[in-house]
Amino acid sequence: MRKRVAAELGGAGRAECPERDNLGREGGPPFERGLAFVAAAGRVVPGMRDRQLGDDERVIVHENVARVRATPDWIETAVDTGKVDVDGELAKLLQGEWPMPRASERRSPAAQRHADTVRFVPFEARPAGLTFVQLVRSRELSPHQTRAGLACLRDIITERGWPPLIWTKKDGYKFCADPVELQAYEIAIIRGKLTEIRRFITGTVAPHAALQPKGRWIKHLNTQLNSVESTLDVIADYTDADARPRL
Repeated sequence: MRKRVAAELGGAGRAECPERDNLGREGGPPFERGLAFVAAAGRVVPGMRDRQLGDDERVIVHENVARVRATPDWIETAVDTGKVDVDGELAKLLQGEWPMPRASERRSPAAQRHADTVRFVPFEARPAGLTFVQLVRSRELSPHQTRAGLACLRDIITERGWPPLIWTKKDGYKFCADPVELQAYEIAIIRGKLTEIRRFITGTVAPHAALQPKGRWIKHLNTQLNSVESTLDVIADYTDADARPRL
C-alpha cells in the first residue's frame, strides 16, 4: 500500500514539476550547462599560464567563481530540504549586483572610508601581502566595498604620501618600496596593456581600416594607436642596462 501511494505521489510530483526531472536526470539541462562550463574551463585555464591578469579582470573572475560556487550549494539545499529561498548575499551573488565603481563614485565619502579601511590591512600585514578574498574577510566588507576601496586608494595614494600598492601572484596586494620589485610589476603591467592594444588593433582597428580605408576617424585612430603601441613597446623592452651611462 505504501509503495503504491509513494509511486502515485512520485508520479504526480513528476507530472507537476518537470523542472525536478531536469535536475535529477544526469543529462538534464542544468547538468549539461555545468559540463559545458567544466569543458570550457579545461580549455581556457591552461592558456592562462604565466599570464598576469589586471586588477579589474581578477576581481571579475573572483566574483564569477564565487557565484558559481554558491549555485551548487543552493541546488543541494533545494534537493535535500525542498527550500528554495536564498539569503540576501546569495541573491546578490546570483544576480551579479556588484558592479564596478564608476569614476564619479571612486572618491565619494563612502569610497574613501572603504579605502581607509582597506589600507590598514596591507599596512598591518607588511611585508606580506593579501589576496582579494583575504581583504574582504579581514575587514568584513562586501566585495563591492573592497573593490571601491581599492579603486579610491589608487586615486589618493600619492597625495596621502603612502607607498606604492602592487599585486603579485605570490603575495597578492601589498605596499611595496623595493625598486626591483616595483620595476618588475610596472613592466608586467605595461606588457599586459601592450598585448591588449595589439589585439585591439589586429582584431578591430585593422579590419575597420580595411572596410573604410579613407575614413578620417579610422585614420586618426590608427595613427594614434600605432604611436601608443610604439611607446609601450619601448617601455616593455626596457632593461637596467638601458639606463647605464655609455662610456
